[in-house]
Amino acid sequence: MSRPSSKAIYRKSSPPSPPLLPPAFTAPNFHTSLSPTDQRKNYALSVLKQQWDLRHYVEHLLTLHVDSKDIRNVDDCIMRLKMMEAQGRVWGQDMILEVKDHELLLSDIESKDELESFPLECVLRCTAVLDSCTYDSILAITVKDRSHEEISILLFQCTQSGVSCTGTATLCRLWGRATAKGTPGGLGDLLGWA
Repeated sequence: MSRPSSKAIYRKSSPPSPPLLPPAFTAPNFHTSLSPTDQRKNYALSVLKQQWDLRHYVEHLLTLHVDSKDIRNVDDCIMRLKMMEAQGRVWGQDMILEVKDHELLLSDIESKDELESFPLECVLRCTAVLDSCTYDSILAITVKDRSHEEISILLFQCTQSGVSCTGTATLCRLWGRATAKGTPGGLGDLLGWA
């Protein structure tokens, strides 16, 4: 029977390696010229961005342009939706609503083709309308077209199980706060965050 060499017995073990961070986590860089307050703010925004990616299955019900006569706000849009629903003139389209790269994207569920996109600074307001008609969880998104200066209100039924329309509206507002701060005419100005 052979004995192990003295080198094998007295070999120092290496210290345990530090735990790995999840791949999506990025540690803040404290070696910058930013003040500690700005560093904390940037870090908080990056964590919010990672945690609250907005991606939900919705049913697009209706898009109406705001004018000075019939359509002035979300309540007018809901009244129009009720009227059209009573006449059987609402044909919903299932789609994916997501916030990605500072844009609100609407994509086809099957083909994943982008149907429409809005820069977040053009999103003026997100409103949850619950139990107002046949549709029990409506998300109303008010957007401003940059090229024509028109304001439109898009109505969606939140269809994904376990996702509340109120939560989606809250996420839209948080994204608007994080991205439109200091952007003239954006959600930040509208709600007084700028």
